Amino acid sequence: MAKRSFPSPSYHFPRLYEKALYKLMAQKQSYINNVQDYSSKIFSLKKIIAINKRAGNSYAVKRDEVQIDAYLIAKHINYNETW
Repeated sequence: MAKRSFPSPSYHFPRLYEKALYKLMAQKQSYINNVQDYSSKIFSLKKIIAINKRAGNSYAVKRDEVQIDAYLIAKHINYNETW
């Protein structure tokens, strides 16, 4: 049985690295171009939280507060990356 020879991994590494880097940079650029403010979503969630507090839906209040925190983090990250 003949022994198969495969190209060394280092042979493919530069091309794979270039493709991966290009893909990453293209996605980052589209992410930067699509910066969102999230203000309207945060405002809506605050209104919903007030309604859920009055209704006694503590799980929904916590869920929506976590969602607001996620929007604030994303807003902060977007702001810092664009500057």
